[in-house]
Amino acid sequence: MAEPENIDRRRFIQNGMRLSLAISLGGIGTLAARKATGDQWVWQIDPFKCTQCGRCATECVKDPSAVKCIHAYDLCGYCDLCGGYFKPGANRLETGAENQLCPAGAIERRFIEEPYFEFGLFLTYKGLEAASKEVDVVLGGEGADQLFGTGGFAGGRPAALHYLLKKYHLLGPGKQAAKLIKGPYFYEHDNLAFKLRMLWDRATDLNNWYFYGYDQHELLQFCRDPKLAIIPTLFPDGDGARNPVLESLPPTPDTLPSSFEDFFLQTQINQDLKHYVNENVMVKSGRMADMLGLTLRETYLDTEVTDFLTSLDFPMKRAGGLSEHLRGRIKTKYLHRKAMEDLLPSEIMQKPKQGGFVPLMIFLKNPELRNRIYQHLLSSEVIKEYFKTDPLKNLFANYERVQGKEIYWHNFYNSKVHRILFLLTFDIWHHFYMDSNPLTVNPVTLTEYIGK
Repeated sequence: MAEPENIDRRRFIQNGMRLSLAISLGGIGTLAARKATGDQWVWQIDPFKCTQCGRCATECVKDPSAVKCIHAYDLCGYCDLCGGYFKPGANRLETGAENQLCPAGAIERRFIEEPYFEFGLFLTYKGLEAASKEVDVVLGGEGADQLFGTGGFAGGRPAALHYLLKKYHLLGPGKQAAKLIKGPYFYEHDNLAFKLRMLWDRATDLNNWYFYGYDQHELLQFCRDPKLAIIPTLFPDGDGARNPVLESLPPTPDTLPSSFEDFFLQTQINQDLKHYVNENVMVKSGRMADMLGLTLRETYLDTEVTDFLTSLDFPMKRAGGLSEHLRGRIKTKYLHRKAMEDLLPSEIMQKPKQGGFVPLMIFLKNPELRNRIYQHLLSSEVIKEYFKTDPLKNLFANYERVQGKEIYWHNFYNSKVHRILFLLTFDIWHHFYMDSNPLTVNPVTLTEYIGK
């Protein structure tokens, strides 16, 4: 019997990364066996050889050109702020050539319908919907970012600050200082004060890491019953803020890992994997797949793969120590980059992660629609049962106050829209699943619902 070929660690990692690259970069990958005829074949640019020189747009020698723009409506989230249509940082969302990616007007689009989807997962939903017409099983790449060290929001800066506060026994005073910046000025204005307050909140309370939801201070102001105003604890040692009303909870221990690398591993496991992947992304993706009759299998979340990737040393995931995290100068997905460094051009390898968010502001840009949502929520019996009216009116009035003003930070507006839509989502859920028989519910559009 022939001896198996020995494979060194580097070659093993490279082979594995090359196999997984398509899934991890695409988010959701579909594997399907299909028959193809000669008429179905088209040619395209090899992404592994492309250097993004830009000349193919004007010097293409093939007919038709491989850079022809086609709007894939089956995969489109129907966003007004379209990343394939407008330049990044466009001054206005209008059809002027100075705002478009293609000044020659080669990219065309058309209005489809009022967007009414679960926000945050538009492309995932449309991708799964398109896949359901062709295959029964979908292989997904959920968890790749978190397992390969791209997690840790704001570049890991809040975690780095938290580590320093703990190391020098300043976490207690830091939390006291956080109470001084809880006034309206730090919540209701699109300025540097809002950003600094949010960063400090996340640095002093690791449970407050995902800022789109209501924080502890806001919940205590909004909820009629203060016992309901609690942020779930993500960390097993109880690190983070507590609801002051719940006096029976044990005190927070002041433990400190031996190094920042060990501390970041704790945040990766508790924030990124246990909470964000397991309780957020996977729940939504799994439910959408079930709704569309698909079997969803996540390639990176095999237990052995997850255990292996989680156990890898910190430098194999993120290049940069404590000081680099404080300055936001880190290189993530280090394993992927090393595996592909001999295959991809340096300009591709050096590109930062191109993440994004769903600009929910565009869904509430219609003043009439906003007013109808406000009035619906203020008259909703379940909203009035759980939430105080005056803070709600203040939330709506503040959002109206910033309309038409120059945007300092898009996430300020996005966070406010999240808060409004969370209330609307709670109202819709309660109406259809608590006040009604969910088995007999007939789905309606948002316009029909708030107009009922």
